[in-house]
Amino acid sequence: MDRPALRPAWRGRSDRHADPSAREARDRRGAVQRWRTRGREENAAFRLPQAGQRVQASSGTGCAIAFPGSRGNGKSAPFPAAAGRRGPGVCFAFVGESIYGTRMPLIINGETVPDELIGREFEGIKAHYERMGAMSCCERDPEFREYARENVVARVLINQEAERRFPVISEEEITAALENLMAQQGGRAAFLSHAGLTEADEPMVCQEVACGCRVDRLMMETWGGAEASEAEMRAFYEANPDRYLTAEQVRASHLFKQVEKVEDRQTVYDLLRRLRRQALGGADFDAIARENTDREDKNPDLGFFGRGEFMEEFDTIVFSMETGEVSPVFASHWGFHLVRITDRRPPAVKVFEEVRDQVRTEVEAEHRSRTTRELVDRLKATAIISDS
Repeated sequence: MDRPALRPAWRGRSDRHADPSAREARDRRGAVQRWRTRGREENAAFRLPQAGQRVQASSGTGCAIAFPGSRGNGKSAPFPAAAGRRGPGVCFAFVGESIYGTRMPLIINGETVPDELIGREFEGIKAHYERMGAMSCCERDPEFREYARENVVARVLINQEAERRFPVISEEEITAALENLMAQQGGRAAFLSHAGLTEADEPMVCQEVACGCRVDRLMMETWGGAEASEAEMRAFYEANPDRYLTAEQVRASHLFKQVEKVEDRQTVYDLLRRLRRQALGGADFDAIARENTDREDKNPDLGFFGRGEFMEEFDTIVFSMETGEVSPVFASHWGFHLVRITDRRPPAVKVFEEVRDQVRTEVEAEHRSRTTRELVDRLKATAIISDS
């Protein structure tokens, strides 16, 4: 299915009721979002998987931030907040075919959110889990639909609160943010050209930049400026040792035979099968390897290595073996291989000083995640939300 155009959400009306000129204007506004969000998905505030696209529902001005909505049971959907990002966000929502048919739109504090927005959010979440291999077909659709609804509710509430708290953004702040945005795209002319905009669209762009500034202000105020303390970092490190493990490593002896001609392939394969039987019968594997290998240095010992240091087909075999085991004969682009595992280093927790910076980043991210959820919970407590 083709990806729909990026369009802003509008207060109190669905896009399907807009006249053609309004749709054209929204398409131009959508071009801003394509450039504003390109390459700027960040996962600092929430330690949750990215869904690959930022699908946003907005308030009347069309601005929003990505936020994982709580389902009330501690679970969250896979759309992290844009934490620690530089400059304002220009925020739009995907509008496309609804997955809910004719279901009534969501209404949040009197603001109508077209059902298509939730539909696109749902599609993004589902696509994410499909890429992870965490589902098949439609078995988790009800769960993902609930995630999508909660994501949209959270973002609309944050937009509304940002508008209420910061109704006025100075021209100086808007100008500085806009100049920064254009500089990221190679200058004013390049920005307008690549986004499909003209100089006449700049007032609209300024409105969206102001919206992003409001949301940024709210989130910076919510998160606060305190840095993680030494005690907080050490407590987090000790409570989450699995996050700071070294990579598994193995040590192996390797016998390699190169196949220079296609007609030699069977001969080489049969040779390695005979040598494997000798090794399984008790013969010294290293001695066999030194005598028969095509490696230039004739040294069979590969030392310790981790995943990714050799070709994938090599890793697949080697890391599935036990210490002392001799592999079957297996092939790669280069020839045939025979391997014996001689030692193994299981993952171990890294010392605190080695991961101090990583721990600091994660503690501060957890703080942003917690305080953002607390903000949304407070807003939900007084919000009027209905599906009719």
